[in-house]
Amino acid sequence: MIFRTHEDLDINIDNTHLQDCLDISFDDLVTCFGIPMIGNCSAVRVEWKILFEDGVVATIYDWKQVVPVNSNRRWNVGGHDKRAVERVIDTIAEKLANGFNKRIINRLDAKVA
Repeated sequence: MIFRTHEDLDINIDNTHLQDCLDISFDDLVTCFGIPMIGNCSAVRVEWKILFEDGVVATIYDWKQVVPVNSNRRWNVGGHDKRAVERVIDTIAEKLANGFNKRIINRLDAKVA
C-alpha cells in the first residue's frame, strides 16, 4: 500500500474522527509510518497523519493515554470512515509481515471522552 505522511506533505485531517483502536507497539508504528509528529492538544502527545494513494486519510494517535509513549499499546485510528482502519491495518500487516497480530480493540470498548 502506497502512502505519504505528515513528514512528506501537509495532510488535511479536518472532519476525521475515531474509527477504531489498535493494540500495537510504538516501535512497530514507527517502523511502519515513520516518526510521529507532536500532538496538537493536551490529550494527544504524538500522532501520525497518513494519506493513502486512493485518497483515504487516516490518523493514528494516543488519545488520553497516561503510560509513556514508547510503552503505549492502545492507539486510536481516525479517519472519515472505516476505510482508514482497513488501510492502516493492511499497511502494518504488509510492513511487519508475520509479526503483526491483527487483533482490533472494539470501538465500543474504547474509552473516548
